[in-house]
Order: sequence, then structure tokens, then C-alpha cells
Amino acid sequence: MNNTLNITDNNNNTVTVSVETGEVIEKQTAAANENTAVETIQTGGDLLRANEPVTVPEAKEQSGAKLLYFNPRSFKPNKDCTNTKADRSFISNPFGSGLTEAYTIGNWSWDWSQIDTADMVLDKNTDYEFVFWLNGGENDAGNETCRLDIIFDNDHENRYVYNLSRSFIRYERHYKGWYLYRIPFNTGDACYTKLSFISMRAYTTIIKAEAPESYNNLPEDLPPEGVPQRHNIIFSEGFPRNSWWSSKVFPDIPVVNYVQHTQNYNSGNGINIDIDVNEIMDSIRERIEDEVDFDDITEEIMDGLDINSETIKDRIIRQIKDSLKF
Repeated sequence: MNNTLNITDNNNNTVTVSVETGEVIEKQTAAANENTAVETIQTGGDLLRANEPVTVPEAKEQSGAKLLYFNPRSFKPNKDCTNTKADRSFISNPFGSGLTEAYTIGNWSWDWSQIDTADMVLDKNTDYEFVFWLNGGENDAGNETCRLDIIFDNDHENRYVYNLSRSFIRYERHYKGWYLYRIPFNTGDACYTKLSFISMRAYTTIIKAEAPESYNNLPEDLPPEGVPQRHNIIFSEGFPRNSWWSSKVFPDIPVVNYVQHTQNYNSGNGINIDIDVNEIMDSIRERIEDEVDFDDITEEIMDGLDINSETIKDRIIRQIKDSLKF
């Protein structure tokens, strides 16, 4: 059985914590009887066994700060976010052979997706760094949400917010589309700490990191420049092939049947404005595809016109044969 430690929070409540795992065994109010537990708090949970307590992320001291490492099994979808898209699964290890477990959250639509840890008991007034690898989290419209929230004592108004897309926070290292982050924070006088990943309008994938110095021998790998979104493992090659900027990511392979058009307008005030028509049309097309089911519309039109699909195919074949003079 794990050794336990009794601590007292700011409200004079007695909290019993496992010394070995950091798990909160029980919490008693100051007025409660010593032998009566009035609240049980877990430190994390497997999605398939949500009622079983798990160990808090391992903390190691380094450079004056304790390191916390992402563990996908310590997170679960937020129950209040009913549209959360979250998938915990194994993927190919980008840093070696075999597989590693990952959490992928969000999609290209407007579904606010969030995964959280349970409340964790960390040392008070202590510097920590949360370490993880992240892929994706951006779209080519620049309207995504990709961030980490750190909440102390369930005080959402005063939470720490870290935007993980674009260039808001400098990453530690980049390798094959993956970004290593070390997010610093101080626990202050808080008794409980919760970590939350949030994604919307982009797929975001997070995997566990090892000690940062273990990646010192990785070859230098800078992310591509001049592209509207970063690498995303959702695409087989990391980037969409049918976008206006594909030639920037794949310069040696031409984009077939696609010409980028830029039109120049004068505002009337002597200011010339360059507008990328293709970029605008791509954005409109994506919005329409998100909202409209073209298959259903096609079926309704065909039903209304009493058109047989086989008849259409026969006409097309006949026209092709006529054009080839068969």
C-alpha cells in the first residue's frame, strides 16, 4: 500500500495524498469527522476505465523547474463540450520504430474540442515545465484555435492560456512536422492544478515527449516557410495537395490544372490592393462544403427531374464516342 501524507489547504480542509503517486486519496472538510470522507478526487483516468485512479504525470527537476510530461491516458474529453472531437489511439512513432500513443482533437469544422486532466496535487509555489510534442493545430484560413489552458483550484477566470498555433510561443525543437514545447508555469498557492488542450477548425495531435536533452542528436529540421498552415499528419504527405499553395510545399511536383490568379484593385485613394482570387474561392468552397451535403442535393434534383443515372452515363459514353468518331 502507498504511503500517505495529510496536508491542509487554504480552507483548512484535510487532504490525504499518496506520497508515491501524488494521487488524492480523500478530502475532508474541517467540520467533518476524521473518519468520514466527504469527497474523493481522482488524478486522472483512462477513457475506458474512467473510475480508476491513475498516476499524475511524472515530475522531474531540471534547470530549477520540475518537468511534467504529457500522458494521453491522464486526459479525457471535457463533458461540458458536447461537440468535442477527440480520439486516443496509437500512431507510428515519428522519432523511431514502433508505435506511440497519441491524442488527436478537433477537426476542420467549428467543433470546440477539449480534453482535460483531473485535478492534480502539485507542489505549491513551484516552477514547472509541461513538455510534449504537438503536430498540426493550424488551417490555411488562419482562424483556428489551438491552445493549452492551465487552471488552478477550478478558477477559470484566472487560468493561464497558451496559444500553440502560429508564432505566439517559441517551440523548443521541430522535427518532421512535430513541435516540441516546454510550457512554463508556477503553481503559486494553488492546491489543485488542471491541464486542458483545446482545438477548433484544425486537427491537433499530441504525443508524449522524453527528456528534452534526449533529442539533442536529432538532425536540424526547420519547418517550411511561406505556407499558411503547418504540417498535419491528417494528410498523407503532411500538407493538402489541392491547395493554392501546394507548389510551395512540393516545389518539384507541379500542381496540375491549377493557375494562381492575383488581381490588382485600386481603392480610389491611390492605394493598390492585391487580392488572391483563388485563395478567396478556396475559403468560400471550404465553408460551403462544411455546411452543404451535395450528395443529398444531387439525389433530390434527380428525383425531381425523374432522371435515371444509367441514362446519364449512356449519354456521356455516346458523346465521347461521337467526339472520337467511333
